[in-house]
Amino acid sequence: MNHHASLGRATSQPLQPDHLTGPLRSLSPAQSNPSRYPSGSNSAGASRLSTQEQDMKEPKIRLVGELVFGVGLLVLSLVIGCLAYGISGFSSINSAGAFPLGISFIMVASALWCLVEALAKKPAAVHGLAALRQFCREHFPIRIVVFVALTIAYLIAMDWVSFYVSTFVFTSACIFYLRRGGLLLSIGVSAAMLAIIYLMFTLVFSVYLP
Repeated sequence: MNHHASLGRATSQPLQPDHLTGPLRSLSPAQSNPSRYPSGSNSAGASRLSTQEQDMKEPKIRLVGELVFGVGLLVLSLVIGCLAYGISGFSSINSAGAFPLGISFIMVASALWCLVEALAKKPAAVHGLAALRQFCREHFPIRIVVFVALTIAYLIAMDWVSFYVSTFVFTSACIFYLRRGGLLLSIGVSAAMLAIIYLMFTLVFSVYLP
């Protein structure tokens, strides 16, 4: 009877991990609980890290015309800076050339940044006529061509009508075309922008636009 009582107490106690023997004891945590430790997670993470390291080590390929664009932008920014300096120099912050000088400084800094990034990349793989076709296809899509045409028309119309009328028509047309709709929104944004320009130039810079 004592033998049966001791056997009952032994079977009523739960088995602890230390009591496991044989194949169950040799299983790893990932093998004993596969739902908690998905298979292949470590190898996939390691492969992703190695791919990212290779991408960081390999230099990026320069786009077709990127270097020419950077040089042209730098030259244009310097020309605008010289023209802005010729208006009134660095006489005061309220002078007529203060705003153009500030814009030209931002343009020169941006152009230098683009040029340095372009020089750090590998040259493009295509050359000659194929490079020209790829350049036109990538950098002059139809939306850019239309925007440039509107800008040229805006600059020509500025001599015939006032600055505010030509700017209002230009900004409204550009916003309407680029957003592909929204006439009321285009008119509202253009009117708000012109009001800000008028207050800034009239009250802050004391410059009266034509």
